[in-house]
Amino acid sequence: MGQLSTYAKAAFPGLAALVLLWGGIHWWTLGYRSFTSYSYVVESAAPMPKAPPSILLTDQLGATWLLPSLRGKYYLMTFGYLSCGGTCPITMGEFYQISEQLKAQGRTDLALLTITLAPKWDPADSLHRVWQHYGAPEDWILATPGEGVDREAYWEQLRHMGMWVDQDRQGYPVHDNRTFLINPQGVLLRSFVGTPSLDVLDQVLLAETP
Repeated sequence: MGQLSTYAKAAFPGLAALVLLWGGIHWWTLGYRSFTSYSYVVESAAPMPKAPPSILLTDQLGATWLLPSLRGKYYLMTFGYLSCGGTCPITMGEFYQISEQLKAQGRTDLALLTITLAPKWDPADSLHRVWQHYGAPEDWILATPGEGVDREAYWEQLRHMGMWVDQDRQGYPVHDNRTFLINPQGVLLRSFVGTPSLDVLDQVLLAETP
């Protein structure tokens, strides 16, 4: 009996660590739901090229337009929200770097588009302040579908596009770190995990040039 008690005491720290690890993963993945949901969204989305979802957006300057109406140049599109503590600030910084590179090269063939996943928290005036913080770049649009939009219906449109998004127990959006390239005809051309470098984008654009 004493020997069993010794074994139990020796095993306890390891078991406790496993329980904590399991609990952390369970919390981080929304009860492991993110694994299955993410895979389903990726597998069920229609292959590209395809039309983007018909989402009515208002940008940081107050202009209102439909997402499929973007024409005339390539757009690198991403999603996030201003109070996000995950990958969103990193993506914003990466977009800023690309914007600076485009400006330095005097290019107008590629623009950037950031769309909020939290319309009630990120109205157009808040997006405008962030845009000004980054120097008000002319080639970077920040947009929202509006505070009155049904968030779940909006997110479902994004899932059909191939963008996984859900909410945690506090109601905050959780999402994959994915960017999308829209061509000058307004068609979703391809998606990337993370933010591609300008060199990678140029290779894609070169391959698309007749």
